Amino acid sequence: RGYIIPVIAFACSPGEATPTGTFYTSDKYRWHELYGAMGQWCTRITGHVLFHSPPYTKFDNHTLWAKEYNKIGTWASQGCVRLRSGDAKWIYDNCPSGTQVEFYSSSNPGPLGKPTAQKVSNAPGNLKDWDPTDPDPNNPWRNYKPEEDNENTNQNNEMNKMAYNTS
Repeated sequence: RGYIIPVIAFACSPGEATPTGTFYTSDKYRWHELYGAMGQWCTRITGHVLFHSPPYTKFDNHTLWAKEYNKIGTWASQGCVRLRSGDAKWIYDNCPSGTQVEFYSSSNPGPLGKPTAQKVSNAPGNLKDWDPTDPDPNNPWRNYKPEEDNENTNQNNEMNKMAYNTS
C-alpha cells in the first residue's frame, strides 16, 4: 500500500450524511448549485457528495452566507464537505480526478493537528460578504488591517468619553 505523507490539513464541516469509506474524486465544477445555495471550487467525491466552499446566495463570490461560513469546523452540511474557499480551491487545483479520498471517524486529529477557521459574521463593512481565503483580487480581506478597526473603535470610545464628561 505504501506510505501516506500528510501534506495539508483543512478546517471543514461534514454532515450526518457524509459517508465513511474510500472514494475517488471525479467531476469538478467552478460553481455548482447546492440545495438552495451555490458553492465554488467543487470536487465530486461520490454521488451528491462534494468538497466545496461555504455556501453563497448567488453564483457570485461576494454573496457569502456568513452564518454558514462560521459553522466551518462543526457538523453542518447535508453530506458534503464544506471548506473555506481557498481550501476548496486547493483541492480543486491539486487533486486530479481519480484522487483517493478516505473518510473515517476518529478523535485523533492526526499529525497536522485540527485547524480552525476565523469567524466573519461580525466583520466590519462588506468583509462579512467575502470568504477571507477567497483568492479573488477584489476580496476586501486582502487589504484589511484589523488595527484600523481597533483605531476607529478607540477613537469612538474616546469621543464617547468626552461626550459623557462634559460637566
